[in-house]
Amino acid sequence: MKDPKFEKFLSLKDNVIENLNILRANLNTCTEQLGMDDPESILYNKTIELIDDIEAIELTEELDEIIIKAQDIEKAIDLFLAREGQNTLGLTWPDVSSA
Repeated sequence: MKDPKFEKFLSLKDNVIENLNILRANLNTCTEQLGMDDPESILYNKTIELIDDIEAIELTEELDEIIIKAQDIEKAIDLFLAREGQNTLGLTWPDVSSA
């Protein structure tokens, strides 16, 4: 029998991974096509680390920490895009408190 709470947690993880992949793709676009400065690929590498980290997590608190870090990266991208007159991302992040 499947545990509904665990299934919901896995769904939340999948949603966060999807958002992280979107961030990664947008970072590529920003740096390669729009000239965003990401010295030593710091933001890009943080995004990759978060994607790697999410596979090993087992607690909603850990997932929440990853979301907070990812939102910081999203804000940096959004600020850059806004300065360039581009649309921002506006990703929807899951509420893990209900998991």
